[in-house]
Amino acid sequence: MYDLTASFGGTIDATVASGIYGLLSNLTHPTLYTVREMRGWTKDEKTGRNVAKVYVTIESVEKDVRAALAAFYNAMNYVTGYYGWPETALRTLESKIEAVILDFFIAAPDDE
Repeated sequence: MYDLTASFGGTIDATVASGIYGLLSNLTHPTLYTVREMRGWTKDEKTGRNVAKVYVTIESVEKDVRAALAAFYNAMNYVTGYYGWPETALRTLESKIEAVILDFFIAAPDDE
């Protein structure tokens, strides 16, 4: 997909595409790495033993959702444009995304 989009001016190269694929794969099929990143160690006050606690915040979930949604949206956008299909479904999706994630389509500071 990214090779095709690069031919139309896309800016994601093979290295970045590989990272995106790895991230999305880890979100859908967690590996030891992703599970390790979500946990922290605390001491059980009664036993004195180390106990692993899973820490998931709304911010971390939102970040994961944004990554997956961006991949889906971009694929739908590119396919719609490539085939010249009507953009009604794409615009409907954009409206729904904007209703839930207000700043989804605003460029991040690093993207400017």
